[in-house]
Amino acid sequence: MYNLQGKLLRSVNIESINGKEEVDLTSFANGMYLIRVRAEGLPDVTKRVVVNSNY
Repeated sequence: MYNLQGKLLRSVNIESINGKEEVDLTSFANGMYLIRVRAEGLPDVTKRVVVNSNY
């Protein structure tokens, strides 16, 4: 997980192949972040995530 300036904030290695993983974002301040997913044999995928704990 990266901030918008490109600084790496958290990295998690997942060995699971079940296709679903939950990530706890409660420790992050409100704002926009980038999550990059890398899988062997597949292209990297980067998605924007908005954290808003006002809900």
